[in-house]
Amino acid sequence: GYSRVNEALCQGCGACVAVCPNKACRLKNDTPEQVIGEIEVFTAGRLES
Repeated sequence: GYSRVNEALCQGCGACVAVCPNKACRLKNDTPEQVIGEIEVFTAGRLES
């Protein structure tokens, strides 16, 4: 068997990804580029490269 995430109930917290022993879970929109983009938006460009 395998686990399945109910997307209607998912809050996007990443808890399932953190505890998955096989690293089979992955959040949508969680590529390194997307995370960096989110950080840039949240910090309003205040971070220097």
